[in-house]
Amino acid sequence: MDLQRLRQAFARSAEAFGCQIVDEVRAEGWRGRTLGGEVSAHGLARWLRVVVAPADKVSEKLWTGNESAQVTAGASRPELLGVREWAEEDLRFRAELSAFVEDRPVSVTPGT
Repeated sequence: MDLQRLRQAFARSAEAFGCQIVDEVRAEGWRGRTLGGEVSAHGLARWLRVVVAPADKVSEKLWTGNESAQVTAGASRPELLGVREWAEEDLRFRAELSAFVEDRPVSVTPGT
């Protein structure tokens, strides 16, 4: 995936959610398919994550994992506040707006 295109999708998603991008520091994710960063909405810190995949290779775990985790009892996780999905050419995009959490991640690598 072209990182510039993912950054553009991130900026469009922030605008669609009515958020302002806090700074240019972004968390690039798994295989260049995700990009996350802090945004601000009505003065509140939020986290925006954008994921992209070829339309024929959308993985359920990558695509809806955060949404599915919202119903897992006993697991600590940020509240998912909104989701947007769209397609461009042969790609699918998904943007997730979540509550911002200042705690350190449980793991900094996928699958651990």
